[in-house]
Amino acid sequence: MHPACIFLREVPHKHIPLVERILFCLKPEQDRGVAPRLPRKSAIKATYLTIDFEGREYRIYYEEAGRGIPMLCMHTNGSDSRQYKYMLEDLELQADFRMIAFDMPWCGRSKPPLGWRSERFEQTVNFYCGITFEFIKAMGLNKPVYIGCSLSGDAALIMAGLYSDEFRSIISVASCLRGNPKVPPRRGVGTMHMEVDHSLFLSSWVNGLLAPTSSQDLKDDVLWEYSQSAPGNYNGGVNLLADAAKTGVVEKFKKSKCPLYVLAGDYDYSAPPELGKEAADLLGGEFIHMANKGHFPMFEDPVGFKTYLMLVLAKIKQLKP
Repeated sequence: MHPACIFLREVPHKHIPLVERILFCLKPEQDRGVAPRLPRKSAIKATYLTIDFEGREYRIYYEEAGRGIPMLCMHTNGSDSRQYKYMLEDLELQADFRMIAFDMPWCGRSKPPLGWRSERFEQTVNFYCGITFEFIKAMGLNKPVYIGCSLSGDAALIMAGLYSDEFRSIISVASCLRGNPKVPPRRGVGTMHMEVDHSLFLSSWVNGLLAPTSSQDLKDDVLWEYSQSAPGNYNGGVNLLADAAKTGVVEKFKKSKCPLYVLAGDYDYSAPPELGKEAADLLGGEFIHMANKGHFPMFEDPVGFKTYLMLVLAKIKQLKP
């Protein structure tokens, strides 16, 4: 872990944004890079649908673009489907893939269920997988490609270990088998503390996961989205990992029946390459090392990430339906 990250973990939560800003101002001036230009008129279509799960209704927001092979693009914990806007706007990807990104309940523009004020959001494996499969059924998707990053990348490993016959292929980015003592815990009590501005704290909390080689403008975009989640949303989402450990999910894993690709970047201390490879080996997948990439490559470095993604998608296009 970077020394600055260790230092920030020892700082009182309410002072972390201030300390992080000081460190930012002290660092040497760097080339800010150029963020990809998005089209003036977007090809993305967005709307809502309602699904039922375990006797409750969930109003789900989703975006889609392109035609061809269905590909489900799952967002990271504490954020939403906007993270895939560069992929959805990519003309080359649109030609072969129907890309669909939805916000999980409690996240982004998807509502919590009725009565949520009396509940505490705690993500579980059953809920995450159940909502995902209900969405797939409601959309009429036949064996979609699943791509997930960070927490949804961890969920991708669960899908590969338990439900791989439901997918054409699975792409897991910035993930590993949680519970490993080499991996720092991702729960941050500052996201729920009454004396801490959770929006400022959370953006500083994830800032250490961004690659120094990424464009500053794109990194700022990542942090802007992370500052907008509801209080407790991030902390509740991370419970998926605790639930997976409690229910012994990893012990139930079988080799993936569909092609599995696990991608990891050099600057990702939350899911370092060696642990990504460990997960790929366990599940019979292919590991891909991404040089100089951080924890959110499809968002913080969409051009660099695409060079790796296209190698994977070229193989997927060769698969029989």
